Amino acid sequence: MKRPDQPDFVSVACRNAGRWQTQLAIVTAETGEGFAPASSLETVDAYLSSIGAGAPLEAAAEKKALAGRK
Repeated sequence: MKRPDQPDFVSVACRNAGRWQTQLAIVTAETGEGFAPASSLETVDAYLSSIGAGAPLEAAAEKKALAGRK
C-alpha cells in the first residue's frame, strides 16, 4: 500500500535459507498508479541480467513457487 508521504520505489529481494533479503532498491518517479513493473527500469533490468535472473514468472507460477517456500 502506498503512503502519500513516502516516495515510490522498486526493489528486488531474494530468498535464501528461508529469509528474504533486499538486493536492490531504487526510488522511482511518481506514476500515480501505485505499481511499476520491474522491467520498466533499465537499472533493474541491468541488475537482473548481471545475476543471471530468468524471465519473470506468470502470476500463477509465482504464487505456486512462493507457496512451496514457506
